[in-house]
Amino acid sequence: MADPTRPLRARLPFIKQPTALTAGDVISADARSASRMLYILSAFAWGLAAVVVATGFAGYGTEISLRIAIGWLAMMSVVLLFWPRLGINGQKALVVVIILALVGRWAYAWLLAPPADTVIGLVIGLLYLPVLITIATLLFEGQSGVTGTLVGAAMGVTAMVGGAIRDDLAPLYLDDWRIGPLVLMVYVMYAWLMSIWSRERASLKTVESQLEGLSIAAFTDKLTGLANRRAIEQHLEQLSLGKQRYAVMMADIDHFKQINDRFGHDEGDRVLKDIAKIMDASVRSHDVLARWGGEEFILIVESIRHSEAKRIAENLRRSVELATEQRDIPLTISIGVAFQSSGQPSDIVINEADNCLYTAKRGGRNKVVMGESDTSVNIVTPDA
Repeated sequence: MADPTRPLRARLPFIKQPTALTAGDVISADARSASRMLYILSAFAWGLAAVVVATGFAGYGTEISLRIAIGWLAMMSVVLLFWPRLGINGQKALVVVIILALVGRWAYAWLLAPPADTVIGLVIGLLYLPVLITIATLLFEGQSGVTGTLVGAAMGVTAMVGGAIRDDLAPLYLDDWRIGPLVLMVYVMYAWLMSIWSRERASLKTVESQLEGLSIAAFTDKLTGLANRRAIEQHLEQLSLGKQRYAVMMADIDHFKQINDRFGHDEGDRVLKDIAKIMDASVRSHDVLARWGGEEFILIVESIRHSEAKRIAENLRRSVELATEQRDIPLTISIGVAFQSSGQPSDIVINEADNCLYTAKRGGRNKVVMGESDTSVNIVTPDA
């Protein structure tokens, strides 16, 4: 049986190509997006740390903030240096490390840092951690609920403890016990929204994949896997809009009715699939082969000279004859070829090809009959 997607995907550009997305494909795409986001975030963090270090040596900020910035600069430098070697598991580990480092920075700001450095630590945590949770959602297959809840719980509990035990945070209004539960609930809410986004995104991709699959099925012959008559008609309609010339080759299996009558329709179906496979392997990748109906096939060949069309048609006929000569039932095909003239409607070209095919049948079958631009025909006998 012919490959059910190759003729359509490779030769019919007007048909949307199927992506056949699976859950693994969605996860893989998400992981690539998360990888790019993590790289950009790491580069930004490195640049920000470099600025803090430079301004720290210039006398701005506190000594503690300078030391922490030097640590971040060193960490991000290592990350960016070894980034090309990081696989998906390495990137997952990196996200976890950065999240833990930010939560640790948050805890230090609440529990140990001087009041002058506390606000900076809190702002860094509040700005960076939502981005990291987003990246973790993509990398860890949508597990944002667990990540956000754990991060929110750690931050909320730390804020409650720090506000309760440190009197020096009172002038900054950070001793209010409600800050901790507020942080916890906001991060849980954010994680919940991220999980909804992740599920809906996966659902939309699944629906898109199904719709694309239905689109392909509508243009595919179920028995042979080739394009069907609807696909050819739409392709010819598009060709008629341009100035590109083409040839139509109508092929018909010789004595097919006798095969059905003697051996049954199951054998007839097997013959159709075998012929389709042979023909599909014999045509060029950019030509359009389809089942026209019954035992008839059609081939659309663009931008071709008369001599080249003759060679392609004869090669197609011989391919079927040689590939089936060892069968209990040797198979042959007859082919009629017609050329489109400038501005000529496609139905006229198809009718001419059909007339040429009829002439081949009357001439003894297993023949190629070429139509001329003036609709006259020239019988080409098979090679000896």
